[in-house]
Amino acid sequence: MPSPSSDASLEQLLARAEKLEAENTQLKRENAELKQWLSLDSTTSSKPPSSDGPAEPTPRSLRTRSERKPGKQPGDEGTILCQTGEPDQAVKHYPAHVRAVGPLFSGQGAPTHRIIRRTRPLLDAIEHIPHPTDTRLRAPADITNHAANTD
Repeated sequence: MPSPSSDASLEQLLARAEKLEAENTQLKRENAELKQWLSLDSTTSSKPPSSDGPAEPTPRSLRTRSERKPGKQPGDEGTILCQTGEPDQAVKHYPAHVRAVGPLFSGQGAPTHRIIRRTRPLLDAIEHIPHPTDTRLRAPADITNHAANTD
């Protein structure tokens, strides 16, 4: 049979263990809060960059550049979509009204517009047969477009 003094010391040890566990839990919580507070800087919070301190920021990526060159394989000929000599179809677009300039025709019936020709290799693939299309936009003469060719 255990002695009364050993029962008392066992109860004291259990009480002390409980107290230490509670203190340990509280210290772990405080430690987590402090770590979170220390990890805040101007990139992870609304703090201004001046509050970051003199430490150099960590690099965003630790990946290094590979030795491979970008692009196609050496020796392979490149292909481009060339313009055709004469398109199969010419599409003209006529705006009815241009807000900045007004109506497209002046009082004497003389057109106050010019045709802007922008050549692009537009191909409509129908049954795998390319159909080059020349697209022309009719714009008022007051609008200058230095990149466009006039007809």
